Amino acid sequence: KVGVSTAAGFTGAGDINSAWFTLTSTSVVALPANTSYYFRVRARNGDFVETADLSLGSTVTLAAVPAGPVWTAGSTTALSAAWGAGGNPAGTLYEARLSTGGMPNSFSGNLLVSTRPEGAPAADFAGLTPNTTYYLGVQGVNHAGSLSNLVTAGATVTLAAVPVPSTAPFAGVFQTSMTVQWSSGTNPSYTQFRVDAATSADFGGLLWSNDWDAFTSTTVLGLTRNTTYHLRVEARNAAGT
Repeated sequence: KVGVSTAAGFTGAGDINSAWFTLTSTSVVALPANTSYYFRVRARNGDFVETADLSLGSTVTLAAVPAGPVWTAGSTTALSAAWGAGGNPAGTLYEARLSTGGMPNSFSGNLLVSTRPEGAPAADFAGLTPNTTYYLGVQGVNHAGSLSNLVTAGATVTLAAVPVPSTAPFAGVFQTSMTVQWSSGTNPSYTQFRVDAATSADFGGLLWSNDWDAFTSTTVLGLTRNTTYHLRVEARNAAGT
């Protein structure tokens, strides 16, 4: 006969005591995730005289797979995500991994956040690269350090960084055109840019915009002679933001 309890003294709520059987092993089912259990067993003879209990020690059920991680916030260099406990008790530790190469790839640049939240499970990642696609994987960790299966979130992209002004923005100015240039800053090489030109500083009367491309210079065409123009440049990330 096997006894199962969440308390070492077998005084826990919901203690389990099996029926008598003749096998030397048994399975205990429908236990909560990430919970410590103590086990003991006793025998009896044909006259129903029982022995003392033999302690079988304790073990911990595995952590449940976290539920549905989602992205909750993002900037040029930071991302935040949250997920459900998935049946894990309060105080469960979670490991959230961030990668630029999908999951469960183990790149040297992967980031790992271990969190034991007081409230809803969540993680924040900082120091990221602008306009870069990131993938998220989350696992529950039981009290013995064993990991649950991995659950993933869809990919997301950090925002592009604001372009950096060039020390010589006007590479060439002519009667009806001008060439302008800038620096991509911390953006990766595939980042796309667009230039606007207007005769008003607030760009209320926008006159010209180029197509989005990955170049850091462009030529503005169709300008009027001896006219003051204001120019601005913006970047967008791989998601079109």
